Amino acid sequence: MSISEKYSNGGVAYVLKKTAMGYELFKKGQTETFARLIKSGSGNNFLYSTGSVSGNAYFDAEGNLIAEYVDPNSGQVISVIYRKDQ
Repeated sequence: MSISEKYSNGGVAYVLKKTAMGYELFKKGQTETFARLIKSGSGNNFLYSTGSVSGNAYFDAEGNLIAEYVDPNSGQVISVIYRKDQ
């Protein structure tokens, strides 16, 4: 992965930037971090943290970013797919 990659989810564009500890995810055109991904253990696993939720994230075989967290209201596991732009 290069230093900066483009992703999308629900019609919203995002930019993923590599950092010393993992990655930061930004909404396109924004300077404030939307989410942080901090490297966790071995493999391709990351701690995923936004302003409102925390969970786990990883990259699938196609390079898409998959974030999973527990919805605080329903208690259900939510999977969010940020699709890598081709």
